[in-house]
Amino acid sequence: CKTCHWGKDHRDWEAYDISLHGTVYQVNKWDPTQFDMSKKLADADYVGPTCQYCHMRGGHHNVQRLSTVYTSMGMSMADR
Repeated sequence: CKTCHWGKDHRDWEAYDISLHGTVYQVNKWDPTQFDMSKKLADADYVGPTCQYCHMRGGHHNVQRLSTVYTSMGMSMADR
């Protein structure tokens, strides 16, 4: 996610990184017992949520479908 969603025009990564969820991820990301990325996302049992855990549960890149920010902007039906 960070590849595209960071910097001046997309501050998504920065917001996540300094949040409680991002801090938990940064501290535990190297521990496979906390973040086992080999599991399917639906079977994941992470110590804290990643971007994908909340925004890509179905395995697609249509993040507006699950985002309250974009829904309030009238973009909930957008298909990316």
